[in-house]
Amino acid sequence: MRKIESYVEESILDRLASLRAELKSLKDRGLDINVIRNLDEAIAEAEQGHWLASAMISSRVISYVVDKIPGDKDEDKVRYLIKRGALPKDRRDVQQRVITSMRLSRNFLSHRVDLFPDPEDALMLLGGAFSLTRLLLRIGN
Repeated sequence: MRKIESYVEESILDRLASLRAELKSLKDRGLDINVIRNLDEAIAEAEQGHWLASAMISSRVISYVVDKIPGDKDEDKVRYLIKRGALPKDRRDVQQRVITSMRLSRNFLSHRVDLFPDPEDALMLLGGAFSLTRLLLRIGN
């Protein structure tokens, strides 16, 4: 197999730098050090244009967080987050983004070996991992 050189656009690098800055804030708020390490690694992989690696690491974080939220189905977990005040009940779009992150992460992590993320997929999963970790901190798990 040949190695493909990748170029990461400046706008993507700016988004990643913003996430890296937020990572410091999450660490200060007491987020588990292993989650911090995984998010840091997912950012580092994205900075190199390694979209599959970034997506899989982000999916691992999402899976970890989702497992900590009570409920059997994704919708049950979202209802729990609404009940706890971590998600706004009148913002269906926000709720749907959380569910999409949960489902997309499972596809990249284990369900679909035929999927290869593009930069937007990887960034969406990375953003989803950050969103879910913020929610986890809000509910105190």
